[in-house]
Amino acid sequence: MTVTIKDDWESYQRDVLPINAPQVQVQECRRAFYAGALAASCNIRDSGDLSSAEKYAQECMAFKEEVTKGDA
Repeated sequence: MTVTIKDDWESYQRDVLPINAPQVQVQECRRAFYAGALAASCNIRDSGDLSSAEKYAQECMAFKEEVTKGDA
């Protein structure tokens, strides 16, 4: 199964954003989410090194853990 950025965004919107978030907050978060995905994919593509993808994934997972603990 291929997971798309849209799938990830919808999961983020559902699981992270408050249900009553104002539309402007949703819009700005979506823009930032897609900008981050674009930056990561361009950096991985331009490096020509697929191990970059693993490094990005590890960095993101470490940040997720910080958020979960309330440290970020």
